[in-house]
Amino acid sequence: MLENGRFGQRIGHIVATHGLAHTVVSTPWNEPFDVDRLERLVERNPEITHLAFVHHETSTGILNPAGEIARAAASCGIRVIVDATSSLGSERLDIAADCIDWCVASSNKCLEALPGLSLVCGTKDGFANLPNGATFYLDLHRHWLSQEVLREPLFTPAVQLIFALDTALEILLAEGVEMRRRRYTSLAERLRSALLGRGGRFPVRDINRSSSMTVWQLPAGVSSVDVRQNVREFGFVIYGAPQVFGEACGVATMGQLSAQEVDDFVGVLDSALRA
Repeated sequence: MLENGRFGQRIGHIVATHGLAHTVVSTPWNEPFDVDRLERLVERNPEITHLAFVHHETSTGILNPAGEIARAAASCGIRVIVDATSSLGSERLDIAADCIDWCVASSNKCLEALPGLSLVCGTKDGFANLPNGATFYLDLHRHWLSQEVLREPLFTPAVQLIFALDTALEILLAEGVEMRRRRYTSLAERLRSALLGRGGRFPVRDINRSSSMTVWQLPAGVSSVDVRQNVREFGFVIYGAPQVFGEACGVATMGQLSAQEVDDFVGVLDSALRA
C-alpha cells in the first residue's frame, strides 16, 4: 500500500488489524507517489498481489496520479484498490480505462449528498469471487449476493440517505464532473490567492493540489487551534492539518459554496489572525 497522508496511513492500520501481510511505501506528505518507484518495488517483490492507495489525500490536499499508478500496477498483474472518498464526483477518474479493480467512496464530500453511505464499485466477477466471512457487517460478498439474488439489502438501510444520494447524483449528472471540478477549482484559486496575501505558505505545490482542499501553513506565531476556534464562532468550520506541517489549517472548497461565501470566510479569517 502507498501512504502519503493520514488516510493512506489508515489503510495500513486496517490491513494490519486484519493480519494481512503487507508493505507500506511512504512518500513525504507534501509529495505525490512516484510511479517509477512503484514499478521498481514490484519488480523486486513479485509476490505482491494487490495495491491500495488514496486518490485525494484530504489531510494534505494532495491529488495522487491515480490513473498512472493503477495502470502501472495492472500491467504487472496487480489488483488495484483506490480510495476515492474525497475525489469521486469532482476529480478525473476513469475506473475502466485506469484499470482500477475496486473503488470505494462515500456519499458526501464531492458527491454533495449526506454522509452515512459507503459505496464500493467492482466487477461482478470480483464480487462473486470474494471470500466469505472476513467480517460480519461489512461482508461485501454477502451484500452482493443479497442484492443480486434476493433483490433486497442484507441489512435495513438508511433509506433517507439513499433518497438524498439519488437526488445528489441527479444534480451531479446535470452539472457534469468536469464542470464541478472547474467550479471547485475557481473557488480554490480565489481562496488561495487571498491566503497568499496574508502570509504563510502552501506545503503542497500547486500542480499537485486537488480542486477541493487547501492546506495552508499559517504565518509565524499564529496558532492553528486559535484560528479554528475563532472562525468557528462566525459559523465557519475548517480542519486541522498533520503535525508534519506545523501550525497549519485545511480549508475545503467542495460542496455548494459560492464566491461570496469564500470572501466572507476570508473576512472572518482576517479577524481571527488579528486576534
